[in-house]
Amino acid sequence: MPDLSHKPPTQCTSLLLLERQARSMRLLRACLERMGYHVLTSSSAEWTREMLEDPKIDLLIASISREEEGEHWTLLESVLGNRPLLFVEAEAEPRTGPAHELRESHHIHYLARPFTLDELDRKIKEALRSIRK
Repeated sequence: MPDLSHKPPTQCTSLLLLERQARSMRLLRACLERMGYHVLTSSSAEWTREMLEDPKIDLLIASISREEEGEHWTLLESVLGNRPLLFVEAEAEPRTGPAHELRESHHIHYLARPFTLDELDRKIKEALRSIRK
């Protein structure tokens, strides 16, 4: 389990969490905040688009199902720019289709459910490092 009392040493990393299920959003947000992250939340593509205009957001974490992905691709491609994205989903990393194509052109990472807090923290750090290289 990660050290939940630890805060990043230089600045607080801002995460935007896109999650449609309120219960999952509350749980994931609480875990991320205890890990030392500043967390903003959204349950819709439109609100996410508006929030991603803020350059202070370091990482988008999208917890959406494969069925919901279609409506989000245009949004994600238009606002991600050079910002990393972490998909949290029930399936393994896609090998074909829009998700794979988007990954090839952006800094996109995947984390399959169920996951531990250590795995989540490791993936967040990996995504953030990918953009800083």
